[in-house]
Amino acid sequence: MPVYEYYCPTCKDKFEVRRSISEMDDPAVCAGGHADTWRTLSMFTALVSRGEFGEYEGGSDFGSFEGGGCACGGSCSCGG
Repeated sequence: MPVYEYYCPTCKDKFEVRRSISEMDDPAVCAGGHADTWRTLSMFTALVSRGEFGEYEGGSDFGSFEGGGCACGGSCSCGG
């Protein structure tokens, strides 16, 4: 089941709720009891490196990547 992040503007607190995809936009009550919360964009990072035979393996060898830091691979004018 997915975990969604929510923000309570009253408490100024961010919290997580595990719920089904069909419930992701339903109101989520914070620990302070407020239901006027907002679902936020969750950020995550996946670190991978290129193995001996060219396949990707878990790791953090950023030197194995070519191009920029954006999805275009550094070939656009976005500055990535």
